[in-house]
Amino acid sequence: MAIVIESKTATNGSGLGGSFNMPATRPNGDLYIAILVCDTDMWVHPGGSSVQTTAVSGWKTMYNGPDQSYINGWVGYRIGSSEPSSYSFTMDASDGWQVLVMRVSGFNTNTPVSGVFVDDARSGTATTVASPPAIAYGSGDMIIGVQLTDSTVTMTFPSSMTNEYSTSAQACHMSVGSYSGASVGNVSSATIGDWVHSTARGYIGLTFTIVADNPSLPVAGPPETTVTGTGTSHSFNMPSNRPDGLLYVVVIGIDADNIATPPSGWTEICASTDNGLQNYWVGYRVGSSEPASYSFTLDASDGAEALVFTVDGADTSNVVDASNSEGDYGSVSSVGPLSLTTTSENTLCFWGLVVDSDEVGRSDITPSGRSVVFRGHPDGPRLGMQVDVTIEESIGAVSVGAMDVWQGFTDTLSRFSFAITAPAVAGLSGISAFNTKSQASISKWDGVLLTAGKRLNSKA
Repeated sequence: MAIVIESKTATNGSGLGGSFNMPATRPNGDLYIAILVCDTDMWVHPGGSSVQTTAVSGWKTMYNGPDQSYINGWVGYRIGSSEPSSYSFTMDASDGWQVLVMRVSGFNTNTPVSGVFVDDARSGTATTVASPPAIAYGSGDMIIGVQLTDSTVTMTFPSSMTNEYSTSAQACHMSVGSYSGASVGNVSSATIGDWVHSTARGYIGLTFTIVADNPSLPVAGPPETTVTGTGTSHSFNMPSNRPDGLLYVVVIGIDADNIATPPSGWTEICASTDNGLQNYWVGYRVGSSEPASYSFTLDASDGAEALVFTVDGADTSNVVDASNSEGDYGSVSSVGPLSLTTTSENTLCFWGLVVDSDEVGRSDITPSGRSVVFRGHPDGPRLGMQVDVTIEESIGAVSVGAMDVWQGFTDTLSRFSFAITAPAVAGLSGISAFNTKSQASISKWDGVLLTAGKRLNSKA
C-alpha cells in the first residue's frame, strides 16, 4: 500500500506554549506527524518538567531544536489511538509559534519514521539553501523536507518536492514538501535540490523519511522513555509494539558500577570493564513473544540508563558485523568516536559514549560529520552521567575515526561502537556514507537519526 498524506491541519498562536489541533477525522492506526516552529527561544517539554521524558505527552520526539536566538523547531509522531481533538505543549520562553499536523496512511507500523537529517541553527547568510540529504530504505518510502525561518518569507521549493504546506504566521515561517520515488539508499542534497528563501533569515532545514513496508536496508525508529529509581536491581521497558522476528538492541549505561546480571535472553555485543567511573553493557535479541520489560542487576547500588532500539530489515541470523569496546578514556573536552571497521555493506552502525558528567547541556555534544546523538536525557544529564548514541544508516564498508567529534564537556568517558548486519539484497550495491565536507552548499549539517525503543533513567 502506498504512503499517502491524507490530511493537513495547521494551528498558530503565541505564549509559553499552547495547544495544537488534530485533524477533524482521526482514525486509529494512522500515523500523525506534528511539526512545530517557534520564532526564537524554545525547548518543547511537558508542563515544565525538569527531566524531559516526552516533549509532547504521548508523542515520540524526532527532533527538538537547541535553544538559540534565530529559530527553533520540534518534530514528533504518534500512531493514532482514540485521538483527542488537540494536544498541549510547553516552551521555555513566550513567543510566536505554528504547528502543522499531517495524517498519513500506508506506512511501516514497526518503524514508521526514521532518518532525520538537519541543517541546524543557521543565522541566515544566504537565500539559496541546499536541502539536507535523506535516506530511502525501500522503494515506496516518502521523504519529507522542511524549512523553518524566523520571519515572513516566500519559499520556492526544490523541483523534486511537492508543496504540502507553506505559511508565514506569528513572525515565523514553515514550508513542508514531500518527495516519493527516490532510489533506495542515500539521497544526496543535489538530488533533492535547493530551497530558495525570498529573504536571508535564520532557518532550520531538515529531512526525514516515512518508511514503507519491507525495507531493503536496516532501519530504526524514534525512542520511548521510562524513568525509575536507583539501586542494584533495575528493569527497562520494551517498546509497546513488539513484533516477533524483529531485532532489539539495548544499550545500558551506568554511572560508576557495572552489570552483575545481564538481562536474561540477550546476547552481549560489547561491554566495558568496571572502571569506577562510567560503564556500559550492549546486547541484542530477536523478538519472540516479548514481555513488556526485562530486569538486570548491578554490582553495587547506582543509577543507570537503558536505551532499547528496534531494528527492522536486519540480518537476524548474523546480527553483529563488527564491534569495539573501550573503558575509561580520561578527562577530555572533545573526543572522536571509537573506531569501527565494518566487513559488509549497508550496515547499521552505532557509535556511543557514557560521559561521567553533570554539566553537559542539551545541545553541547554535537558530533560533526555524522548524525546528532540520541541522548539518554534529551534535556541534559542525570545520574551523574550521560549516555549518547550516534547512528549511521546504510553505509558501505568503512573505517570511522576522528572525523566525528563530541565536544562541550570536560570529564571522563567510556566509548563503544558496533555495526548491525544487513541481509544481502539482489541488485543493491554498497551505499557510501554521507560526508558533510562534500556538501559544499551547507557549512554544517547534523543528521538526527532517532531510534525506536525505551530508555530507563534509574535515578531521578
